[in-house]
Amino acid sequence: MDKKAKRDALRAATIGMSVRPRSEVVTLAGDHKIEVREISYGARENVQKRAQIEAGIDESGRPKLDVSYARLNLLLVIESCFDPETGERVFEPADLDAMLALPAESSFVSALVEACARVSSAKGDEGRPTKQTETSTPSAS
Repeated sequence: MDKKAKRDALRAATIGMSVRPRSEVVTLAGDHKIEVREISYGARENVQKRAQIEAGIDESGRPKLDVSYARLNLLLVIESCFDPETGERVFEPADLDAMLALPAESSFVSALVEACARVSSAKGDEGRPTKQTETSTPSAS
């Protein structure tokens, strides 16, 4: 195998490979189901940029930026959540302000943030999902 053919084979086995994102179905109170999907590197970068907030001014007079972890978590939820039956997004970017107003430990937000972390960090066979999992949240009282 010549160098170009070997390189092409390596590229096909990595970036050219079709990989389905990992996902997890979360059941919320009232038996509502949301599929939380792993996001791409590009989407992750976009979320990280959108989670930045001004944190004062640096010595040259330019704004210093910091990451708001509350915004980061909620933006991940917005980006990752889908209706498992239709494949449509559950939330949209305009929902961020309403979500920021929710109690910090709202059961559905916490459950979705935790699911986002699991699908983003789970290790599958060669980067592929090993199985689809399902979790439930307690009913809100």
